Amino acid sequence: MSTLRLPWKAWQGDEALALDFPETWSVQSYPMDGGPEISDAELVRMLDDPIGSPPLPMIAKWVKDVAIAVDDTSRPTPIARLLPPVLTRVEAAGVARERIKIIVALGSHAPLSKDELRHKLGEAVASDYHIVQHDATKDLSDIGMDLDGIPVRINSAFYRADLKITMGCITPHPFAGFSGGGKMVLPGLSSIEIIERTHRFVAMGFRGGLGVIEGNRFREDVETVCRRCKLDLIVDSVLNQNREIAGIFAGDFVEAFQKGVDFARGVYRTPLPERVDVALLNAYPKDSDLVQSENAFNLLRSAKHAFLEEEGQVILMSAAGKGAGAHGLFSPGGRLYRKPLPKRWLGKKGLIVFAPEVPEGEGRKLIWEGYPFCRTWEAVLSVLKERYPQNCRVAVFPSSAIQLGAAD
Repeated sequence: MSTLRLPWKAWQGDEALALDFPETWSVQSYPMDGGPEISDAELVRMLDDPIGSPPLPMIAKWVKDVAIAVDDTSRPTPIARLLPPVLTRVEAAGVARERIKIIVALGSHAPLSKDELRHKLGEAVASDYHIVQHDATKDLSDIGMDLDGIPVRINSAFYRADLKITMGCITPHPFAGFSGGGKMVLPGLSSIEIIERTHRFVAMGFRGGLGVIEGNRFREDVETVCRRCKLDLIVDSVLNQNREIAGIFAGDFVEAFQKGVDFARGVYRTPLPERVDVALLNAYPKDSDLVQSENAFNLLRSAKHAFLEEEGQVILMSAAGKGAGAHGLFSPGGRLYRKPLPKRWLGKKGLIVFAPEVPEGEGRKLIWEGYPFCRTWEAVLSVLKERYPQNCRVAVFPSSAIQLGAAD
């Protein structure tokens, strides 16, 4: 047996998972190009030299109330590292600590536990600041516009603040092209009605596209809403393969975001094999639950050439410590939930799901019954050995949820 180690359990331990393969198989890992972790000095320099915006101390100088929206543990952003220098600058500009609200932009996700808040925000921030967890059904303000007849309402604490800041990460996203920028507001801080509307339009093919920014109507809606509610500043990170910060892009929610996307394309670029039998897609660092683990298909769907055999096998791997997941749209009982069906875009390719911490009954709420659902690695190998008893070419993508297939 040959052994390969993969990153595993983002926000739930960040472990290394050891996988054994038969010696006769050809197994090759294909990580993204990545980039080195930036130093604290470089982080501060990027924060103090924003793109298309005055520096934070200047725009915070005459305000009383500040709202800082951050993402939740379904996203890999190391907010605990980013928040302290932002808070230091806001308070140095004269804003009283009690006038600062940190808002977890949950969209339609479940609220974080106290332990998750401490882990995400850092112990000191979670203890010493006013934390608000967004609820898409209440405490909302109408911003005076609609999208296709649906009034846009966002989190009241954010909307009423004199200074509005968002902090997240720029990663490939099947709807918005890339996450980050104003997406923290729409859908992150929006009402369940407008969240449903945006996702329904994407599902119908009217909006969005993986890695697509220009002409992306989903992104256009996001930016229209952010202009209306006067988003002042974004602080977005680009992460490397170890979930470390490779770059910070602070400033205007359009200009800084675009610069971040340009940088992110290089970091997430992944050389592809010529031809393989099996593509192993590890959902890290979006492996909190099965709903989020769908992002692991980003690598396969962004590939610039067909490297997987027409009848090859895809392995979707996820730690999924939160099980199937709690999502107001796509979880069972959610507004857009549908009984799982075969993934037509896979064509003749097979799919095996490896989620060792998810009971099969729970997993089947999201995974079509025709796809093998395995809770042990031995079970995965058993399925593969039936098809490939001797030789098998396996391509492993260790951070598939944020990897993009290279053109060359």
